[in-house]
Amino acid sequence: METLAYKYGGAEAYTASLISFIQKYYPNANVKVITEHLANRNILSASQLIEMQNSAYGLNIKNANFSVSYFDFEKIDEHSSKNRLEKIFRIIKREIYANYRFKKIRDFSKGSDLFINCSFNVVSGLGKKNICIVHFPRVRCSESGINKRLFWFRKKSQKRDFEYANSYDLYLPNSFFTAEHLKNRWGTVDSKIKVLYPPVKGVNSSIGKKNNQILLCSRICRPKKIDLVLWALSESAFLKQNARMILAGSVIGEDEEFITEIKNDFPNVEFHFDPTRSELERLYSESAIFIHAMGLNEKNPENFEHFGITTVEAMSAGCVPVVINKGGQKEIVTDGTGFRWDSLDELVEKTEWLIKNPDEAEKIRQASMERSRFFTGKIFEDRLKDILSEVAHA
Repeated sequence: METLAYKYGGAEAYTASLISFIQKYYPNANVKVITEHLANRNILSASQLIEMQNSAYGLNIKNANFSVSYFDFEKIDEHSSKNRLEKIFRIIKREIYANYRFKKIRDFSKGSDLFINCSFNVVSGLGKKNICIVHFPRVRCSESGINKRLFWFRKKSQKRDFEYANSYDLYLPNSFFTAEHLKNRWGTVDSKIKVLYPPVKGVNSSIGKKNNQILLCSRICRPKKIDLVLWALSESAFLKQNARMILAGSVIGEDEEFITEIKNDFPNVEFHFDPTRSELERLYSESAIFIHAMGLNEKNPENFEHFGITTVEAMSAGCVPVVINKGGQKEIVTDGTGFRWDSLDELVEKTEWLIKNPDEAEKIRQASMERSRFFTGKIFEDRLKDILSEVAHA
């Protein structure tokens, strides 16, 4: 559960919901969270970590039978160096860290009745039973970069690949899109795969007349393509005149240079950085349109949105989703429940149409809210109970 202590996002929301579920249905279970922490931040106590998760995601995780273990996280980016030797050194250092992390998490898992890997990383578990939540499958370690070229790294990475592919009783991808890539990349058999859509906490608000407010909500980082969307929307004279743009999301641990850029480039956009859950729900409730663009101009499926928790949250609050026609978004936004687009021109066109046609937009809004109920926490809990029962008796 790699970034739970210092980052907010879909994977972290999923992990927090999973903790809450286990406490609810297995009240006598001892829940131990394993997470990295940033070197420049104070280590949170268990109660502080719980408070952070409850505030961010509107949950009710309890202190009883809860503990946390940390290990240092060092972000190693070889692209930040123009010196070739230093770049090589950083690549080697990063791979050494990956092996350290693999061993550290595996050792933490020893003796547990159930180990659940909620991270994006290739790590294995040594619990009596082991489950891997798959947000999106990484390529095999042995097929990337330095691992293909240097003998010691190749051997280490092959061992990591083998253990990851064989240590889990079950893999739970977050969408059918993710499941297909898990099978293609790792050869995982169908009998060890069960798609489990993440639990999405709906927005409890009475929705009256919506403002012509356009909301983007995600981690504030380049891969989300926020800047490209804001440029496209800003070029529309109609939207400038008739709509208000809001950007909300987490900035903790993100690229400070990028955050400064968008603040300077888009003075007419209203920013809400690291909003509380109540603040975020207010923005959802006030907004008429929700936009998501991760995957724009990308061909690598790792760079798509693999599910889309914020999209479902927005739909539950009556925001009409206008999302990119890629990845897990295609499983969420179906015909009549919103729009999917393939180009920025199409995005702007559909956004303008919704504002120009309020009666038609209202029909789509109602269908969107109904669709969001397919991804509720109740459905997640019922399916997860069945899955855990099956694993326990296997």
